[in-house]
Amino acid sequence: MAAFGPSSLMYQIQGLQTKTVVQKCRETEDILKRTSTKELRLVFPALLQSIFGEEGEPGWGVDKLSRSQHAYDFEDLLKFLGPEGPLLQAVYSLQADPFTAYEFPFKNLPGPSRHLIEEGGVPVFYVNKLQTHGFSMPTVSLNAFEMYMFHFAYALVSPAWQQGGTGWSSRMYDTLYPTLVDEYLNYFLPLDRKELPAMPHVPSPVRSPVAQLPMSGRPVQRCAPYSPPRSQHPSLFQPSFTLAQKLHAHASPVFDSTEAETWRSETMLQVFVEFWLNQNSLVTDIPTFAHGAVSSMYFGQRAGAFNYLFEHFMPSLNQVMVVRMLVKYLHYFTNSAATVITSPYMYQQRVESPLDHFKRTVVPQTVQKKLYWFLRHAFDRWPMDCYFRMVLETWLSYVQPWRYTDVQQYYSGKKSRYHETETRERRVEDKWDRFIEDNLLFYTVLFQELLPRLHRMDFSSPQSAYMLYRLTKVYSSPHLAELVSNAEQEVCGLGMSLNHTAELGGSYLSASRMQPPAPTLPPHLSDMEVAGFQYQPLFCDRTRYVMAVVMQKAAQAHAVATAPRSVTSKAGGVFSWFWSLFEDDGNQGGVDSHRTPAHLEQAVKNIAFIFTLQVPEGISSQRTKDIVNESTMIEEDETLPDCVYTPEGPKLTDRGKYQIINNLRHFDNWQTGDPDLQPIRSFENATLVRVLYKVCAAVNSHFSSQIWGLYQRQDLMGRLAKVYLSPPLSPAQRIQTPVTPETAQRLRQPRLSLRMLASYQTIAVLVVLYLLLHAWLNTGPVSFSLLLVLGLLLYGMVCAMFMPVKC
Repeated sequence: MAAFGPSSLMYQIQGLQTKTVVQKCRETEDILKRTSTKELRLVFPALLQSIFGEEGEPGWGVDKLSRSQHAYDFEDLLKFLGPEGPLLQAVYSLQADPFTAYEFPFKNLPGPSRHLIEEGGVPVFYVNKLQTHGFSMPTVSLNAFEMYMFHFAYALVSPAWQQGGTGWSSRMYDTLYPTLVDEYLNYFLPLDRKELPAMPHVPSPVRSPVAQLPMSGRPVQRCAPYSPPRSQHPSLFQPSFTLAQKLHAHASPVFDSTEAETWRSETMLQVFVEFWLNQNSLVTDIPTFAHGAVSSMYFGQRAGAFNYLFEHFMPSLNQVMVVRMLVKYLHYFTNSAATVITSPYMYQQRVESPLDHFKRTVVPQTVQKKLYWFLRHAFDRWPMDCYFRMVLETWLSYVQPWRYTDVQQYYSGKKSRYHETETRERRVEDKWDRFIEDNLLFYTVLFQELLPRLHRMDFSSPQSAYMLYRLTKVYSSPHLAELVSNAEQEVCGLGMSLNHTAELGGSYLSASRMQPPAPTLPPHLSDMEVAGFQYQPLFCDRTRYVMAVVMQKAAQAHAVATAPRSVTSKAGGVFSWFWSLFEDDGNQGGVDSHRTPAHLEQAVKNIAFIFTLQVPEGISSQRTKDIVNESTMIEEDETLPDCVYTPEGPKLTDRGKYQIINNLRHFDNWQTGDPDLQPIRSFENATLVRVLYKVCAAVNSHFSSQIWGLYQRQDLMGRLAKVYLSPPLSPAQRIQTPVTPETAQRLRQPRLSLRMLASYQTIAVLVVLYLLLHAWLNTGPVSFSLLLVLGLLLYGMVCAMFMPVKC
């Protein structure tokens, strides 16, 4: 084994930034193989910072590489960073020395944890990770595996990725970072195995403690976040911190085999939750004199005379998408246990294996509280734009665990790489009542937190109408309202309050003063809220009143959307249309504006059904079946083979294959793939075709993310991009014949194509036009080129201004 000095290794790592991704992976793998473990420890933090682009490093493009545009770079880096890749194998070799610690930057910790440590408290997750040095601030000391996961999770919320990152949109599973998240989840939290992957034969470090929740539903007391400093202690840190240091000093570096089987899985999930869900705390959202004058920061009074400045971290759309992916996967993971779980708190049966026990306790002990804070903050702080739909879908995914019980559905949905289609509503079974009870605040309090936003929404917008439809569609699921109401009675005792008051007799309390007692929450639910929180039932008069107002607004928007337009409205619409050309309202989820009246009508009926309200006039009181997505249907044609339509195009059934083989039916037009790769025709110049293709391929490969972001915009620049950078098939255009998934992805990818310039007909038209302008205006080659560019821009402007708007 060749030995490199620390300075030589650092120089080689810094030199990797000028090379391609493939070269970086291969040279780094070679360094990891030839370098001793002792020397690798010294440069391990710098290597992670170089990969993920921290501390001013440009990074390796983990958040930008896509499978369709950078196939070789994508596959090489995916293999290098994969669960069994060279980097994690090096991490496990570094793990062999459990007493070697790596320092993670304290300033990169999530805000709530960082502020609590500064005040002298110790978050539960950091009990064995903090080291003191006199009276200075503690340092975060991690083992090799924790160090890697800290950097991987922090990259998603780092300022460089939050501000300058590329939006993944519908290409989520085509981008490297979410693909890596999915790979880690499948490896460390397997769905189809009863045992975790074999651990490397190295000593396991001290596991991060978890706030254990006993089966009785009463959690262990823990250190509350944002505990104010206590003046009676002369030490800089609270006694809990000193106790944590003693525990860490006497903790054994190796724990029993049962815990050793799940420590990597627990550590990975705890790190994900800490960085992705714990960037804000409910305690900071106290009312102050600022009243939202400064949206990102405010001053709050705490613990007497101290003023504290807390920042509100606004998650990016990419972060919300990854959180939703995590929520859906955890539902599959929990429901894949030996016995389907309806309540981790009430489950009394004997645990068969450590993995099954981990599946039953992972959500309530690790995810539940932090996810609740994350959603509450997003409901309160997210801007009034169409991207809130992803936040809404994340919440709706968590409150519907019954949708994520079939593991095969998860794998089939991942292969399609498209947004999941709507499914017909089905009855919520009684077995999910315990899950609803244990997560009651997600169904009631978060719904009430959404009411102010619903009251301010403009339901004439297709995105707002669709979000209202999605919300009401879920809550109108058969038997769900009854389960939520029963859960409120079971958990809060709402059903017994009136009877208990009546037992006091009329002589003790007058009718005007008699009020039912305030509902009380069990400890595991009250721990999710701030002190002094007062629970309000979901179906109380206040909620019904606000939803009645929302229903009236939706009905008015429906009436406007379905009414014939007058001449005056058409004239006013011209100005609105003109200004909309310069506004980028985003295309989140591809909502069809023509279906807005149907979404509003169904939402109004759902609200009336959920809260037992009267349907407004002009809307039929009969509830219709769920709206079927037209893109999942294919018209039957007696001349076409029997097939089933998918996002990649029609898939032939066995009957359809028999019809084609025997020439009974056939497709009218076959799509043969990318038109830029078709054979050179006789009316084309072969040299020009090859040269133009190489130029376009270089531009499309180098600027793929910028082209995609420009194409997704809905302002004038986005419409111009749709004129000049349109793909062979638009996202709304249906693939008519069977093709491979790779071909389908390539046909829908926007790109620059100049092959038309290689046609002899185009060359002849340009030559004739140049001769005419030269004879008439005496234009030279430079002037002609400028006039040609100006004409193309004018043509694009006209096409863009009259292009139909698709939301």
